[in-house]
Amino acid sequence: MDRSLIKSMMPSLVAGHVPRNVRSFKYRVFDDQPLSSTLGFAIDPQPFDGKVVA
Repeated sequence: MDRSLIKSMMPSLVAGHVPRNVRSFKYRVFDDQPLSSTLGFAIDPQPFDGKVVA
C-alpha cells in the first residue's frame, strides 16, 4: 500500500464528509500489516474509532 499516494488523495476523499471550514484533520491507515518498533518487534495497533471512507 502506497501511503504517500493515500496522503495526497486524502483531502479529496474526505471533502464530502467534513465541513468546508475544517482546516486540518487526522487520519490513520490500517493495512493489516503490524508496525515494527526500532528493535524489530511487531507492535499491535492502538484501537481507534471514526468514519470509514473508502
